[in-house]
Amino acid sequence: MEKINYQSPMGTLMIVVRGGKIVEISLKTTKNTNDAALQKEPVLLKAMEWLDAYFHQKTLLPLPPLIPAGTKFQQAVWQECMLVPWGQTLTYGDLAKRVALRTQKPSMSAQAVGQALSKNPILLMIPCHRIVAKGGIGGFSSGLALKTFLLEHEQ
Repeated sequence: MEKINYQSPMGTLMIVVRGGKIVEISLKTTKNTNDAALQKEPVLLKAMEWLDAYFHQKTLLPLPPLIPAGTKFQQAVWQECMLVPWGQTLTYGDLAKRVALRTQKPSMSAQAVGQALSKNPILLMIPCHRIVAKGGIGGFSSGLALKTFLLEHEQ
């Protein structure tokens, strides 16, 4: 597992790679990162290029390989969340309906979807900030100020 820190407008992000795939992007930082990791795991460079494009060019490059760890349900929620386009939002309830269709369930609770989103290990690339409450912004594991910043950034 290799880690590197990335300086972004929202603070220092830690990118973690295992087996050539991104497993985590978070606001946590670690002292165990170094530039040598870029040599060992080229996908770290791809992640940094993606983040540069997101923050500085307001465009999206193709995603580098991702392998978020989570339950089957969480995976389904994150996959559906990744279909919400740049600059658009979807309510927790609407996402729950989409996940119910994907998983062939008769219904799904918005609260369950919200819980799955709160466990999202790959910030930004799995854009859980685009999922909002019916009458407002909703929650965000990294804080509402950051969610507001990201939504405004994408406008």
